[in-house]
Parts: sequence; C-alpha cells; structure tokens
Amino acid sequence: MDRNGRGKMARSIRIPFSASGFFHTGLFPDITIHALICLASISQIRYRLSLCHFEESILGFALKNPILLELAFMHPSYKASFGTNPSHCRTTIANCGFFDFSAKSKKIARRRGFETLMDAMNLLLSDFSNETRKNFLFDNERLEFLGDAVIGFVVTVRLFYLFPYSNEGFFASCRSCLVRNETFAYFASWLGLEDYLLVCHVADSSNQMDINHALANSFEALMGAIYLDAGITLVDQVFSDIISKADIDNAEFFGIWTNPPDYILKNDFPFGDRHIIDSYPYLQELATFEESIGIYFHHIRILARAFTKRGKGDNFLTEGDNQTLEFLGDSVLQLMATTQLYRMFPYHNEGNLSILRSCLVSNNTQSLICDDLGLEKFLLNPDAETTESVGDIRKDKADLLEALIGAIFIDAGFDICQAFCDVCYFPRLKNFIISQSWNDPKSLLQQCCLMLRNEVKETPHVPKYRVVHQMGPTNAREYIAAVFINDKRLATGFGYNVREAEMDAAAQALLTHSDLFPASFMAKSLFALCNENKNDAKKELKKDNSNYDIEEMEDAEV
Repeated sequence: MDRNGRGKMARSIRIPFSASGFFHTGLFPDITIHALICLASISQIRYRLSLCHFEESILGFALKNPILLELAFMHPSYKASFGTNPSHCRTTIANCGFFDFSAKSKKIARRRGFETLMDAMNLLLSDFSNETRKNFLFDNERLEFLGDAVIGFVVTVRLFYLFPYSNEGFFASCRSCLVRNETFAYFASWLGLEDYLLVCHVADSSNQMDINHALANSFEALMGAIYLDAGITLVDQVFSDIISKADIDNAEFFGIWTNPPDYILKNDFPFGDRHIIDSYPYLQELATFEESIGIYFHHIRILARAFTKRGKGDNFLTEGDNQTLEFLGDSVLQLMATTQLYRMFPYHNEGNLSILRSCLVSNNTQSLICDDLGLEKFLLNPDAETTESVGDIRKDKADLLEALIGAIFIDAGFDICQAFCDVCYFPRLKNFIISQSWNDPKSLLQQCCLMLRNEVKETPHVPKYRVVHQMGPTNAREYIAAVFINDKRLATGFGYNVREAEMDAAAQALLTHSDLFPASFMAKSLFALCNENKNDAKKELKKDNSNYDIEEMEDAEV
C-alpha cells in the first residue's frame, strides 16, 4: 500500500505466499486496466458524437477545433471532484498495476493562497515546465473569462450604434440587463446546453441557482470558444440569432439589432471628411497627431470627438463629447487585453488572468500611455474649465485614452485597434510581472502580516485603516489616512479619496518598516513610480498646512 488510512505515506510491505494450487492463465492486471480505459474511450467517442450533433442541429456550423467546444462544456467539478462511479473507476485503476514506482506525494493543484499566486505570477511565457502543464486543471473557467469580455464587447458595440444620442449611464444600464447570469442561463436553457454539460453528478442535491450559474458560465465559455475558432464576426452573428429566436415576439427589434445604422459622424460624409481639414485649424493639429501615431482617420471628426470633453460637445464639428466613445473604448480594451492574456498565458487560471488584466487597464498604466502619446496637448477643453487640475487626473487621462481607442475602432476597425494595443499596452506586461505590480499595497501589507503569522505561529494582526484628516471642498476633497497594526500607527498616506489614501498609507508602511515585513522588498519597485506622481501633491499639502500636526489631529478625533 502507498498510503495509510489517514492519507499519509506508508511503508510498503511485501507478504510472500505460496503459488501452489493456482493456475497460470496468462491474464495480468493490465487486462483490467485496458478494460477500464476502453470504457473511458467509448464514453469519449459518444460525447464527441454528441458534440457533432450539437454543431449540426443547434449551431449550424462546425468548429475547426472541436477541443474548444468540449472544453467550453467542461465544468470545474468534472475533474476537481469525483462522484460515485468515477470514484470507483479511479480506485480500481489505482489498485491494478504499479503506477507509482516510488513512494512520493502527489501534488494537488491549489487555486488559492499567496504562495501559489506568487509562483504563478513568476512564470513567464518561456518558463512553463512539464510539471506546470501536468498539474494544470483544464475546465471552462478560462473560456468563461474570455467569453464574458466577448459578449460585453458585442453588446456594447450594438448599443453604441443603436442609440447614438444616449449617454454613458444609459448604455451601462442596458448592458447590465443583457450581460448577466440570469439572461445567459435563459439562453443556455433555450439552447439545451444542460444536455451537453460535463458536470460531476454527486449524491448531494444541487439547487436551481447553482445549475443556472453553471449554465451561464457554459454559455459564456461557448461564446469564447467560437471567438477563438472563427473570430468576433461569427460570435456577433450567433449571439444575434440567439436573441432573435429566444424572443420571437420582438422580430422588429431583431431587424434593427442585426442592421444598426451607421455612426452619426459618418452620415454627412460617407466617403470621409478629410477634405475639411484645411477649414479648421484644430483639425490641422489633429493631423500632426495622426502622423505621430501612424494611424490616419478617414473621418477625422471622430478623432476630434475623442478629444472633446464634456461641456464642449455642443458644436457642429463633433456633435457631442467623448463620453460614449470612452464607454466603447473600455469594452474594446477589455477584449483586447483578455484575448492577449488568454493566449500568452495558457496555464494561468481565471484569477491570475483577471489580476494581470487589471494591471493593463488600470488608471496608472493608461495615464502613463497617455503621457507618452501626448494626448493632453490635443485636448479640446471647455471654456469654463480652468487649467489647474482638481483631484486625481489619472482617471481623466485613462478616459481620454479609452475614447481614442473607441474612435480608432469606429473608423479603422478591430485589427487596427489590436495593433495599437500590441504597441502601447502589451509590451508593459512583462515589467508588471517582474516588479509585482499586479499586487496592490493593501493586499501586499495584509499578505505580509499573514506570512508573519506563519513564522511566529500566532494569530495575525490585521492592518486597520483610519481617516485622520480631510480637507478641501466637497467636489475636491483630500484625505489623509493612517494604517494601524496592533493599535500602533505605522504610516500615513495622502489621496483624493479614501481608498487612494489607504493605498498610499499601506505603501508607506511597507517602504519604511522593512524590518517588520520580510516580503516588503517587493514593494519598493512596486510603489516607486506611484510615489513620484504624488510628491508634488504632498509638497503642496505640507506648504498649505505647515502648522498641521497629524498626531494631534489623530488624538483629537479618537
């Protein structure tokens, strides 16, 4: 035996016995193994035939890579858990023959924990070993992560064309009604995905909410599989057909959904409006911007609208501001980043991919790209806006860059947006992983406290945050927050909102108390760039509050 009753390794004991009175049949334990493998092979063949029936009767086309379709229907419980029959088969296979030639512990794929996350993030593209491939659990979570971005992109593009004069809030409300688990579960039930879903049928009863959640995830994974196999155009067609056939009463709406009108700035000049550049000095400035990025717009008024902030949109040139373009560009960027991460890291799970995507599309990253491109020089500011920046300007820079991406998509298409992201976004990904930028200050500080608990074998002291001072008017409030561990203040931080102040306080605690946190060396490269952007703001704060003492204010408020 390899293991004892408690699951620990046990010493193998050989028990000799006499072979007299037995007959030599020539049949060995491998016959049983082959019989069990034949059962699994027959089951796999039957399932592949079922997928062929699904492609012919429901989808109406066949995927080039059938493995993607099978992976889309594979629930995480299918391999992570075992029911009664699979458990018997696994036990029988383990008892027949010698699979483990030496006593060794089997590695179980862990999906949580700070150490596991650190190990996964340290794996670059060229460092995937055979052990990593062997221990990775294949299911539909990665495809579901991709399919969520794909469906969000398709719905956002349709809403953008159908309601050109609506605002960003209206788009968000409409998209939330379509892109949600209840709607996806209804579509999955209408397609009959429960008949093809590979899920562990355990003895414990499952409620309808869990079943609907699994169906919604399988529907998103199906859209992700179609996108990888045939592209975004076919996904748009399939999703539109599902909407029309699932709700037959709205046939008129389906006609508008599948054939939306063209963008409003293209209606005046269908073949392009570059001939009006000489009539507008502002468009001449945008022409120089086109030369700097190497992308030339057929309709340069769309580019002008991307640089038009709220309050300046009531004019003939742009006929609106860049709020809707920013909403569209956010969905385009989400899809580009998700696709790139899915293909670049084939052995990262959904959680790791989500963390890396947050680094790519964060306000910090996009503000740096905005500065590199010099977008603010071409911004069309409202007349009433002052030149002084109020609050955190990183959000404004990120919105400006997303509006530019939306304008590129409307004028040049999907492929040009992909090339733009390949140049501006994805080369920064390796630096994010090396510098551990995927980990925010508050999470890293708490993880350091948990690591201290493992060393001293006691209950950890969770860091607590408290706002010790706030100043400024309500529309431009500034905060100072302090972080406490075991009722001892470690550091203070400054920010234009409570969350930012707490993040800065955690960063300062990691930087100034390296003796307390062994893992704080990772924070030095992480927060060096962030602190540079806040030095000027802190100097102004100290200058305006030279007589202000944080200790006294803290004691007064407590």
